[in-house]
Amino acid sequence: MNPFTELLVQICLVLLAILLAHRVIKIVRKQARASAFRQIDGMMKKYHQSVDSVEEEVRPKVDLWWNTSGRTCVERHIDAEGLPGLPNVPGLQEQMPDFMQEAMKLPVLDMAQHSAVQLAVQLATEEQFNTLLESARKRAGQEQVDKLRTEREKVIESLRGHLTTYGIDIDEFEQQFA
Repeated sequence: MNPFTELLVQICLVLLAILLAHRVIKIVRKQARASAFRQIDGMMKKYHQSVDSVEEEVRPKVDLWWNTSGRTCVERHIDAEGLPGLPNVPGLQEQMPDFMQEAMKLPVLDMAQHSAVQLAVQLATEEQFNTLLESARKRAGQEQVDKLRTEREKVIESLRGHLTTYGIDIDEFEQQFA
């Protein structure tokens, strides 16, 4: 073989080795990323299981708060402002029979109590969630952490909004259950 041909063959072999190395690196990165997401999914499942156990611990405290002050606060708010979601028409509630007014309050009271339990659980699991975020940052990067944090913040803001709609003082509630 001529020296020029040998040089071309060697260059081709080097280029082929570079392409193969690039392809292997790409595959390894993809597998590492997939592995990180599987790990995060596993961590999220464990986190949700711990949230369930925290809910069992928090529920009696929230029920006690609900029975001592929460329910009366929501009922006073309904009596003063009307039922959330109903048009604010003067005299509308007074025109309804008493049993109907009481029946309409029940789902509102149940929703308010449920929102209170969920917000208390979110507040109680904040430290666990931050630990999860640190692990996720190490494995999947800041983008995934920001996504998880944003989703949680949306849930918390929604629950705060519900409780505010029902006339509950959010600052006082958070101080009690944080």
